[in-house]
Amino acid sequence: MTPLRDWHGVTRYYVRADGAHAPTLAALATHPLRLSRAGVLAAWGASADDLATILLDVRQAPCAPAPPPIAAPFALALETAVAAIARTATAPVVALGGGVDGAAVLAAWRATGAPMPLALTLETGLAGYDEVVAAQAIAATLGARCEVVAITPAALVALAPAAAVLAEAPLYDLHPVHRLALAQAAAARGATTLVTGDGADAVFRGAPDLDYVPLVAALTRRAGLALASPFFAPAVLAATPRDPDKRAVRAYVAAAGLAGLAAAPKRPRAVPTLDLAPILDSSRIAALARALELPPAATVGWATLDHLVRALEAA
Repeated sequence: MTPLRDWHGVTRYYVRADGAHAPTLAALATHPLRLSRAGVLAAWGASADDLATILLDVRQAPCAPAPPPIAAPFALALETAVAAIARTATAPVVALGGGVDGAAVLAAWRATGAPMPLALTLETGLAGYDEVVAAQAIAATLGARCEVVAITPAALVALAPAAAVLAEAPLYDLHPVHRLALAQAAAARGATTLVTGDGADAVFRGAPDLDYVPLVAALTRRAGLALASPFFAPAVLAATPRDPDKRAVRAYVAAAGLAGLAAAPKRPRAVPTLDLAPILDSSRIAALARALELPPAATVGWATLDHLVRALEAA
């Protein structure tokens, strides 16, 4: 029997039309590859088929249903989950940006009384994208040390093909590459567990975030780190009120001394347009576009699809 993935889709599992199943897409690739137009569009956020892959005859295993809601305080569920992470995680590092989710993890960690972990934040130098100042302010307020991991925009672009291959999905933009760069930096510092606020948006929305969380989870693991988030805990999922505004987590960080952050609106993050020439192969992209009956373009999506196809062809 093919296993279900967890509700968030953090675990990866694939099923081929002939009944074969495996935890990697490469293990189920047949040659010559038969590409799925629907799967490519789904990876790029242009189709609602969350279980499709770029291979025509391979689909992702479905996710388990959510646990039934329970009448329990969100703050208690969050702190219990973070306490479990603090107690069991080896060599943890917290991924910290400028939003409420990572701040809530760090605030709950402080509430456990455990020694505060190191926090890492990424700096690209891209205007409007980095959250270094906000991350350092959050860490300072909560009594944690925050180190900055610097990466140039060119290095971010250069890392994109590897990210697509490791995640086994073409990328809709360069934002998920941020996770691979941060996880590699954490591993280089001796960390073995990356602690994040991954999954918070999905939990508050009541629907898995399958176009992001599984990608960054795979990238974290492939960088050699275990991934931990309190929002993966079934008790947190069950105790969290469905609310896209995430008022419960905002109230929690406000009570921890971050009222300004709690009141700030959510800011979507997208990497600005960068020079993709080093990772683009126009002739290969044109051939892929013909096979998929889609218009080719010099985009992150097409570039990373090409590199993923090359890897699967070589599998």
